[in-house]
Amino acid sequence: MHLTYNDEWKEMVKLMGSADPAMAAQAAREFAVAVNEPIRQAIFDCDIARDIFVPEEMGDCGCNMYQLDIVEPGTEREYVAYAIPACASHPRHYFESDYLTVPTYRVGSCVEACEEHIQKARYNMVARLMRVYEASFTRKLNLDAWHLILAAGLDRNIVVYDPVAKTGQFTKRLLSLMKLAMKRNNGGNGGSCERQIGLTDLYVSPEAMEDILNWGLDQVSDDVRTQIFNTCDGLSVVHCVKMHSLHELGVGQEFNDYYVNDLGGTLPDETNTGGALDTTTAKEEIVVGLNLDPDVRRDSFVMPVETPLRTMPWSCPQNGIQGFRGHWEHGLAVLSSRPIILGSY
Repeated sequence: MHLTYNDEWKEMVKLMGSADPAMAAQAAREFAVAVNEPIRQAIFDCDIARDIFVPEEMGDCGCNMYQLDIVEPGTEREYVAYAIPACASHPRHYFESDYLTVPTYRVGSCVEACEEHIQKARYNMVARLMRVYEASFTRKLNLDAWHLILAAGLDRNIVVYDPVAKTGQFTKRLLSLMKLAMKRNNGGNGGSCERQIGLTDLYVSPEAMEDILNWGLDQVSDDVRTQIFNTCDGLSVVHCVKMHSLHELGVGQEFNDYYVNDLGGTLPDETNTGGALDTTTAKEEIVVGLNLDPDVRRDSFVMPVETPLRTMPWSCPQNGIQGFRGHWEHGLAVLSSRPIILGSY
C-alpha cells in the first residue's frame, strides 16, 4: 500500500493511543475514513490481477448480468451468405444470445494490536499494520483470479509444447507454437474484420526467464543476445509478446501444483502424447498465455464489484485491543476462454 503519511495522519495515529477512550475511538474512525480510498486503490492495483480483470462497480442495482457472444466459439465459419434463387427466398439467420450472471461474494479481513503497542509505537507501526490488512485482500484476489484463469485454460483442452525441447527448457519455438495455437483457435480467418490480435502476454516462472538469458545463437541472433544481457530481468517483449515473471509458477510452486493436484490437469509426457515425448522431453511446468487486447480484456475478464471496500475501526476495550476490519463484495468471471492458451515445457 503506497500511503504517504502527512502531519494530519500522524496526529490521528497519536490520538488513537490516547488514554481517553472517546478520543481514541474518534481518531480511529477518522483514520479509517482517511485510508479507505488509498487502500481500495492499492487492492485494485495488485501485482498479478490488475492487468487482467476489469473491475466494474455495480452499485445497488445488482445488475451483474453479462450478455454472451451471439456466435458460439468454433462455429464462426458456419455463417455464410447464400445465392438467392427467387423472390421471397431471402435467407435468414436468427440470433439470440444467453446471459451469464456472475455471483458475488463477500471477502473480509481484520488486523488488531494491543493498545499498549499503539501508544508506544511510532506511526510507521500502524502503517505496517495497514499494509498487512491491504495485503490480505490482495492475496485473496490474486488467488481467486488465477485459480479461475487456470481453470478456464484447462477447460479449452489445449496444452501447447515443444516436442524436441528437453524437460524444463523454455524455448523460442514454444512461444511461436503458442502464438500459432492462439491464432488457429481464435475463430474466423486472417482477413476477419473483427479478428483480434492473438497472444499478447505470456506469464512464466522465474526459471523460464532465466532460460531466455541462456538462449544461444541457435535460438536468437547475437544482437538480440546483447539486448538480453543488457537488461536486468531479460527481455520484457519477445516476438511482440510481453513477458511476465510469476513466482507462483514453476515446479513445486502453488499455481503449478494447483493445476495438477486441484484441477486434475495433466502435463505432456510419454504416456499421453502418443510417443511424441520420452523421459528426457516430458514436460514439468506450465506457462499461461493471454490475449489482453483492451476490447478482448473488457469482454472476457470481468469483475463486478457489488460493494467497494469498507474499512472500519474495531476495538475490544475489555481486552485492551484496537484494530481495523473491513469487507468488500465482488465476483470474478471469464466469459470466454478463447483469450487463454496454456503451454508446457
